[in-house]
Amino acid sequence: MLRLPEHIEVRLSDARGGAANEGDILVAVNLLASGRYYYGNLVGLTGTDGVVRQTREELERRYLRDQAHFPMDYKLELIECDPQIELTVLSGAEVATARTAVAEDFSIAVDIRESYARARNQEYASSLLRVSADSVRGWPLVVVLPLLRI
Repeated sequence: MLRLPEHIEVRLSDARGGAANEGDILVAVNLLASGRYYYGNLVGLTGTDGVVRQTREELERRYLRDQAHFPMDYKLELIECDPQIELTVLSGAEVATARTAVAEDFSIAVDIRESYARARNQEYASSLLRVSADSVRGWPLVVVLPLLRI
């Protein structure tokens, strides 16, 4: 059961565990079902402080929009997903592939297309962290992800 937190905040850290104050790094969230990838979307681009945040309402809104467009792909309600989620700094290759795919696809929201266009992920290694996100009280989830320059 997944009861999403009030918001998800991702803070990037450097190799020493300190704050990685890098902007325009694209971070994604993956929801799981039975331990496997079920649905993914963007948390967004980090600010110059290396932090990005997405509200529960925004993630729910995006999921419902995608569910309406692809009902055969997204049959579960969000609460039916696993309590663990994955947060990831996308690889440069993933961003490049998506950038090409979404550039002229006007069914993709403008903010998503712009996020891919601005992303600087090619300068860094990808990273992924699986965490428990089930929040009975709806409290925020704050996660630190490593950011390592290639």
